Amino acid sequence: LQDKGSPFLMKLEYLFVDKFRIHFVMKYIRPGSLLYVLKNQPDKRLPEIAVKCIAAQLVLAIEYLQGLDIAYCDLKPANVLIQNNGYILLADFGLCKLHRDSLLKSASGTDCYKAPEMIDYEKGYDKCVDWWALGVLCYELAF
Repeated sequence: LQDKGSPFLMKLEYLFVDKFRIHFVMKYIRPGSLLYVLKNQPDKRLPEIAVKCIAAQLVLAIEYLQGLDIAYCDLKPANVLIQNNGYILLADFGLCKLHRDSLLKSASGTDCYKAPEMIDYEKGYDKCVDWWALGVLCYELAF
């Protein structure tokens, strides 16, 4: 992800390893997560134009990842950062899965954003689960 780049994916600034962990250094983004922005709205929802703008950017981010055969698997407001200029950055790639030929079979993601096929994950699912999560996220932002 780092070499190919997308304007809607959080960039890794630096990486270092100590005796026990791998540390990732990334930019601090203000005002912060979409969850923070949403919680600070008077009626806990965003204007329609903002939802459309965020959704369009997330579509481009998901399309980019899927073009690399990557399922994001954890799309939710806490993982979408809003920059001062209004553009989003998708962050936290810890649950991403490489999806080529076989179905994915892991219990990852946040329950209320999971596609139905992820609930019984042993049957398998594909990277299309990110589109379900996008729909749930957009509904949450608008209503």
